[in-house]
Amino acid sequence: MDITTHQLRCFLAVAHTLHFGAAARELNLSPSALSEQIKTVERRTGRALFHRTSRSVQLTPHGVQLVHLAQRAVAAHDDVVAWTRSQESTELTIGLMVPGLGFRDVLARATTTMPGTRWKVKHLGFLNSYDALRDGTVDCLFTARTQGEPPREFTSHAVREEDCVLVTPAHHPLADRAAVAMAEVVGLAFIAPVSNGDRVSGWLDGYGPLDVRHHAATFDEALELCGAGLGVNVAAESVRETHAHAGVRFVPIQDGPRATTYLSHRAEDDSEVVAHFVRAALAPTDDSPGRRTEQA
Repeated sequence: MDITTHQLRCFLAVAHTLHFGAAARELNLSPSALSEQIKTVERRTGRALFHRTSRSVQLTPHGVQLVHLAQRAVAAHDDVVAWTRSQESTELTIGLMVPGLGFRDVLARATTTMPGTRWKVKHLGFLNSYDALRDGTVDCLFTARTQGEPPREFTSHAVREEDCVLVTPAHHPLADRAAVAMAEVVGLAFIAPVSNGDRVSGWLDGYGPLDVRHHAATFDEALELCGAGLGVNVAAESVRETHAHAGVRFVPIQDGPRATTYLSHRAEDDSEVVAHFVRAALAPTDDSPGRRTEQA
């Protein structure tokens, strides 16, 4: 007659604690239910597994032999369950404040180690990105920051760090410069993320008051406004590869801030697919310049 994995777990709990009450609490069973499971195992094996007295519980020689067999059986069962779950199709929704190479590098690595995953990407823009993470609209979120860290309520990891560029209209006086200094940037007419007042959502805090002329909810909107000649913007240098635009130029800022791409997820999220994705994000690579793998 078959012995179930659950019955073997019951046997191992008692064998480990040598106390039916403690083992029952460990398994969240009543002592009587646990005792019945042990009796079933003894009946099905045809062997006494424990010496029981009013004061103690001890393994019999047969019980000692079964411990090793039961451990192997339970471990093998757990391996099968883990293998089965690894083959199941899972879904991960990723939010992007601004699309960039930090996200693309991570996703490219993750797809090789998470073959059963269905990927969804949501472009969130500058507004409400953290709200989307907070309310579960997305499972994790990529943001770029030059100042401070993401909100402490989330678990965040720095996955890429890079210099910044000045985004100018194609015919701007600075458009053809090899590089510019921040002193030349701060006095320009700015297109900034939507924010309270004229603050640029913390992006350039510490560089003095900016002359914000127009606001944009997404980086694509900012590019369109820049292309129309309405102002400039500051962005991570990788936008030159990800957001080529005929109407704008990207000029390196020689003494500007460094932009850090963060991967954030809800601190209480214990999803294995999120954990796997984070491991892929933090895996060391040799072909991702500017990456770093510190936890925020």
